[in-house]
Amino acid sequence: MNIDGPTLGRLFHSLAPLVKESSSDFDSKAAAICTSLGLDSVTSEEIVSSFKTQFLAGGSQESSAPGRLPPESGPHTGTIVQPTPATVIPSTPTGSSVPIRSQRAFSSGSRGYTTWYSTESNDFITSPPSTLPTSAGILYLHKNLTCGTTQVWLCDIRRSWINITDAEGVKHPSLADRILLLRSDGLPSWLTATNYAAVQARKEKK
Repeated sequence: MNIDGPTLGRLFHSLAPLVKESSSDFDSKAAAICTSLGLDSVTSEEIVSSFKTQFLAGGSQESSAPGRLPPESGPHTGTIVQPTPATVIPSTPTGSSVPIRSQRAFSSGSRGYTTWYSTESNDFITSPPSTLPTSAGILYLHKNLTCGTTQVWLCDIRRSWINITDAEGVKHPSLADRILLLRSDGLPSWLTATNYAAVQARKEKK
């Protein structure tokens, strides 16, 4: 018997209501249905015989009940697939795509903090989310996990995000004695001008 799964499914759906018919009526109506689906006589006889074996005589109690088909499915069993509930994917971002706020106190000089948001994903982003609480000097770091590049934005005195990726010697917008350093671990730090110059001098010696 060579018949594709979808055709077999339509056929069995059409045959199911006929289980209440007498044997002779079932055979004649089943043959007509098979013919309408373009099946040859040999294939039709095999399918009808298989259906009668499963649902009219000798099938399980559930299978032989009038008008009912087993809940399981597949083209090899001749039964009908029962749809499974759709999986709902939450629209709220999860994991590292949600900005994480971090803060570290200045290690020397005037009192204050280096404050930044961070995210990471497999792509670049066009800008930080517009809904974040901001103030001058806050940073936003986004790491592209595909290429390892980190994008950096600085919030200016107008509370606008300025892209400073790859920029050197960026000054704090409201603290004149602070210059931004991205450390070797990728974290930002607002250093005093003296400390920043010392770090740069050490880099040049290496």
